[in-house]
Amino acid sequence: MTKLAAVLAMLVVALLPASAQASSARWRSCGAQTYSAGVLRTLPSIEVLRDGAPGAEAALFIGVRGTGCAAAQTAVASALAADDEPTALGVEGFRPIATHKQQRIAGRAAYSVVAAHGAARIRYWRLGRRLTLDHSVYRAGQWVDIYGDKQFGKCTGAWVLQPPGAAPVGLTAGHCIQSTFTEDLPVLRGFAGHDASRLGTILEPLQEPDATTFSIATEWGVAQQVERGAAPPLTVTGWVRTRDQDVGDRVCFAGRTSGADRCGRIVHRYRFVQKYLRCTDIHADHGDSGGPVYTPGSRLSTRAVGIVVKVGVRLSGGRGKMCFAPIEGILDATGDRLPVGPLVRGPGVPE
Repeated sequence: MTKLAAVLAMLVVALLPASAQASSARWRSCGAQTYSAGVLRTLPSIEVLRDGAPGAEAALFIGVRGTGCAAAQTAVASALAADDEPTALGVEGFRPIATHKQQRIAGRAAYSVVAAHGAARIRYWRLGRRLTLDHSVYRAGQWVDIYGDKQFGKCTGAWVLQPPGAAPVGLTAGHCIQSTFTEDLPVLRGFAGHDASRLGTILEPLQEPDATTFSIATEWGVAQQVERGAAPPLTVTGWVRTRDQDVGDRVCFAGRTSGADRCGRIVHRYRFVQKYLRCTDIHADHGDSGGPVYTPGSRLSTRAVGIVVKVGVRLSGGRGKMCFAPIEGILDATGDRLPVGPLVRGPGVPE
């Protein structure tokens, strides 16, 4: 065995999570892959390291459990060639459930990825860049600007809802419309450091709960995930009923002002806010309104809890707290459903 081959053999075991090492007999190895200038090659891991171009995208130590190598290699090939790795995996039916920065391999940064499709698992080590995110896909946590009567509401977009027999729509707080409602109020979206882009138009808002939906133009893809800046997005796997949102439960939110993964606990409702709201001890500020409220992320997945509707609620001074409208009341009021998974079939998303 050559020195490089011996090093690779040790890395295969050493870089595995403890749980994977314990159950390694259930995993099957597949050939490594490298992608460069539109050309995809499947090679032994040692050949990828020995012959791969320095700038090429590469995945090695590919393993499968509960599925075959062909499915894994198709998914990994899509991920290597894509600008948005989580969505590319989603198109193939897999969602990332764990990603970790690993020790450098052959002088290159390495990141391990595990993705799931039901009980099936694929894993691989990516050489080079970590999981990337295509910001042209609409996700909860992006900022939205709503225009009307020469003024606009600076808010945050939340979950993707699916009306019966219609295209998916976005969701934000109703009070973000700062003027009397008229049809076709434009909605722009974006994220820090980038210019705003036309997303769609406001649909008729609700009075209670404090929410409004907006259309999403056909050129946008939509994903039921929480955008988290440079971190991989959290994929939504379900939602929490109002009766299960109890005082003391941990929740998080994402907002354009405060950022993602702002976490704390549900507290007793403040007496001066509406009865349908849940309140928290989490600090929030203007611009966070409409943002998604979700359970703390576990292995890159989460459940929808609600949307931010009150920020800056102050008790005996100090920084403002956040209250939210539970998602169940919003779904009841709109008649929509909340689809789950990394992708929502609809505008901009290939069937």
